[in-house]
Amino acid sequence: KRIDKWFQEGVEPVDGSEMSAPSSSRRILPSSFLVVGEHNFVISWFNEEYTDIMHSYFRKLGARPGSRDGCRAIRSTEEKLAIEIFTILQNKLGKDGRFLKKSGVCHDLNEVGDDEAMDKILKDLIGRNSRIDKWLQDEMEG
Repeated sequence: KRIDKWFQEGVEPVDGSEMSAPSSSRRILPSSFLVVGEHNFVISWFNEEYTDIMHSYFRKLGARPGSRDGCRAIRSTEEKLAIEIFTILQNKLGKDGRFLKKSGVCHDLNEVGDDEAMDKILKDLIGRNSRIDKWLQDEMEG
């Protein structure tokens, strides 16, 4: 049985397969992300602008060292870059704009304060190796 949610209108499966991902490279966004006002900024991998900014900084930093000493050595650089990224994102907020973060259990967006936004940015910088297939691949193709 064909599962229509995987197909765009007018697009047929390739190689006779019945299930495949959409041929488009467009990102599928949770509906809660579509109603965010321009004055707010969503700190999430679902936000393409956030992803682009973070991947740019990941490429500057490179892969995170695997050793404990290596991680300690780069930690201050990661913290400085997190502050730099936070400042960039703060400048993107409109008048009375707020940072929004996706809930861990669903796609609802919750308003977060500056400290939690900063924590999320630093956490994503530190965890960059878990997304290395995305940002390193972009660098090789670009």
